[in-house]
Amino acid sequence: MIDAIIESFYAYYGLDWLALLCGVIGMYLITLKSRIGFLFSGLSCMSGFAVAMISLQFGFVAYNIILLSMMTKGYIEWGQDEDTETNHSRTSLKTT
Repeated sequence: MIDAIIESFYAYYGLDWLALLCGVIGMYLITLKSRIGFLFSGLSCMSGFAVAMISLQFGFVAYNIILLSMMTKGYIEWGQDEDTETNHSRTSLKTT
């Protein structure tokens, strides 16, 4: 069992484990409302993309491209939502 786990580091150059680690860290940081979580999740997708290409799993290639696109959109929109909330609170403070 241990040999299989150790050997799995060589099969995909450790990229599958990097995808797992970065994906878990990224999702955890996003739940804490930290935007850096998107960067970890993006690194996870890029690692997953590389593993999918090496293993010729084209469904996972498409999945990682779609997921990376959705994370990029979320990252951009998250910043816009914060700016909008800040502007609304400033406006409401001026009118009161």
